[in-house]
Amino acid sequence: MIDALQAAIDTLLREDLTAFTDAEFAARVRGLEVCRRRLETVGHRHVVEVNDRKLWTTTGAAGLYRYLVETLRLAKADAVARVKTAAQLGVLTSAYGEKCEPRLPATAAAQAEGAISGARLWAATFGEQLGVHDPEAFDPSADLAWVGTHTRAGGVMTEAVSLMVVERVDVLPARPGWLFVTGILSGRAVGAGDSVLVHHGGETRPAIVRAVEIHTADGGTTICLDAELGPIVGVGTLISR
Repeated sequence: MIDALQAAIDTLLREDLTAFTDAEFAARVRGLEVCRRRLETVGHRHVVEVNDRKLWTTTGAAGLYRYLVETLRLAKADAVARVKTAAQLGVLTSAYGEKCEPRLPATAAAQAEGAISGARLWAATFGEQLGVHDPEAFDPSADLAWVGTHTRAGGVMTEAVSLMVVERVDVLPARPGWLFVTGILSGRAVGAGDSVLVHHGGETRPAIVRAVEIHTADGGTTICLDAELGPIVGVGTLISR
């Protein structure tokens, strides 16, 4: 099956695009986008299967994220995004070996049909945590502009969107007044002195970035926040700007 897919891609790459009429080419572009979106659903199945088989134990990788980074040569941010999206939209396996429906079934079905964009997936995966809308009630035709409008209206983000998903929190004795918060930062860079919002559970609080450290080796970023935020900052917390 993979060989047939590779052959089909080779054929697409060799085709003379100038031979199509405008209408034919527009239909082709739309059709290719549908295929690309549907392939992402296949990718979710593969991520879940890698997790179920614990394939990282066969390579010595330190868990699922590192396995994807090392085996597929992904950036760490890409690996994190794939795992988190698969957890929401994939068919997971319970501890008893039973298949479980996706946590966001309407979104998963729309993606399997090729009806939704990457922005829609972003909204479905993170919107519920941000508390800005009901992802399952979100119109599948929505795009990033809709997401930006609604998040701004809810006071969660600005146009210059930055988002960090927290992976670890450290407190250093040498800096007792700071939290060292590490995670994957997407969107625009943040700097010392920037105002951000911290979202955890149903609570949102403003904060100031005191310092920033970028880890080029693994793609992570550490930002320093005031220690008083400790009760609401933990693994899975979202920080936006």
